[in-house]
Amino acid sequence: MHRMKLIASLVLALLVVGAACASPLREAESITLEEASAILESAHDSSVQQDLEALCDLGGSVLNCERAWRDLGEWAAVSPGASPTVASSRVLPDQDLGNGSVSRGGRLLVVEGTDGLGREFSTDFLVFDSSGGKLVALNPVYWSGVSVSHPPSDGPTTAFEEGIYSPVLPVLEPAGPGGDGALLPGELAVMDRCLYLVDERETRWLPVFPADTASWESDALVFSGQRFEVGKSVSLGGGEASDPGGLQFSQEPDKSCDTRNVWVVYLIDH
Repeated sequence: MHRMKLIASLVLALLVVGAACASPLREAESITLEEASAILESAHDSSVQQDLEALCDLGGSVLNCERAWRDLGEWAAVSPGASPTVASSRVLPDQDLGNGSVSRGGRLLVVEGTDGLGREFSTDFLVFDSSGGKLVALNPVYWSGVSVSHPPSDGPTTAFEEGIYSPVLPVLEPAGPGGDGALLPGELAVMDRCLYLVDERETRWLPVFPADTASWESDALVFSGQRFEVGKSVSLGGGEASDPGGLQFSQEPDKSCDTRNVWVVYLIDH
């Protein structure tokens, strides 16, 4: 088992695990350095063993994890002889955005090291509660160099530096077009500032939503009161926008989003 060097004098709390299935989502302040460090250590061990399934199971989205792993050079980017260093640790608090959505916080570790290709990295490794007791990392690819920032209390549901935190949800004006009742199956994924549905052909669809139906909460889309987590398979009911440029938005997609395939959503099914 690899041990991680901690640069700071930090007190480790004893982890007491309850029945996760009966627990509400934990607040950010309750996630300890010890818990977050254990997930980082597991991520390092899985990487040294070149076990992608185990690595990505530690994260909130398997699809995002696999994509980051590929983009950074796959296993060649993992340094087998050196554990990542935790340079600092702090709590990123939960924040009510005041628009019906909550930005989930957690324990943020700043992780530093040199990857297997000789590149130095400094990564914000955010650990949060995804489902009533299960702690996961926002991105278990700890050598990614991703940084995250917390949304301001009076700002929109996005806050980025170089990494992924919360996507912009495109919202139609109240008089937007109706859907045609088709179902589009796939997996929800966050890339940059955009939420997509990725279908079985790896085509990315940008969902757009009617007014007052959708919001973002931590790693999940909340649609009509139901929560749909990133990385899960869903079916979007609605129809393809034949002329995306003609849609009228009250909240436009982020400029980084791929708008070649746009799906107007009117229902979501698990």
